[in-house]
Amino acid sequence: MSQQQNIANLLDPLVSNADASIGKAYQTIAKAMEQTLKVQQLTNLAMEQIYKANVKLDSHIEPTGNGNLRILFTLGNLSPLPMKTVKGRLRFEDNLKIEINIAQAAKIFDENNLETYETSSLFDSQVDLLPQTEYEQVIELTTKEPIQCNGTIEISFLNPSNEDTPIKIEHNFGLYLIDQASDHIYDCLNTITIDDIDKTMTTRDTKEYSTKFIREIFPIHPIEGIRLGMKFKFADQRENVIQCEVVQFTLDYTSATLEFYSDNERLLSMFIIELDKLSAL
Repeated sequence: MSQQQNIANLLDPLVSNADASIGKAYQTIAKAMEQTLKVQQLTNLAMEQIYKANVKLDSHIEPTGNGNLRILFTLGNLSPLPMKTVKGRLRFEDNLKIEINIAQAAKIFDENNLETYETSSLFDSQVDLLPQTEYEQVIELTTKEPIQCNGTIEISFLNPSNEDTPIKIEHNFGLYLIDQASDHIYDCLNTITIDDIDKTMTTRDTKEYSTKFIREIFPIHPIEGIRLGMKFKFADQRENVIQCEVVQFTLDYTSATLEFYSDNERLLSMFIIELDKLSAL
């Protein structure tokens, strides 16, 4: 056996042991990295859950009186953590029929100091929100025609535990025909005088709804009761008109029958379908 072969035989166990040690080292490093990644993922998830449980998004929609709509959007940070670089995005299912005008200025109410101050719109720039503060934004909508569609406001902000992956929260809402109408109630304490319902309109339909729903959805004064002959009129900015009248009650007065009239068959059909869906909520 040559001298080189002897040396090789002597080195073989050492090389094998070195390879095994390196392999174990790699396994230890890989396991440590895996555990670190899991801890990071759990931290990110916990941080996201804290925010999502304590960040409140809400919207209130009201007609402006000319067929357009105003959205009052509020974002409340009830968490113990600040919200950094908050950005917002508003989208609709049918953007082509809606003109969006977002006020450049917004308001922040600080519950800690009981102060209100102006800030820029988070739909145009980034805004920071301290804990226990509420952001308020006015959004004006102009519709080219009466529409029914869903909208979404999405906000995103910095995740303190992972700056590369922002936290996103969505708020969904609906635009309804009844919000786009200038509505009137008459034959009610004689406060408003309008001509009687035009029952010569070409389209007529009859539906029954709970009196609770009628009070919630129709412009009835809180001190006023619902009674036979009570009339409502809904008109949009294009002079489409829907009129209805309370014509009957159930024996226990928990539901009432409404008679609807309109010259716009399609609009009336959409309006009643909308009421049916809202009453089922």
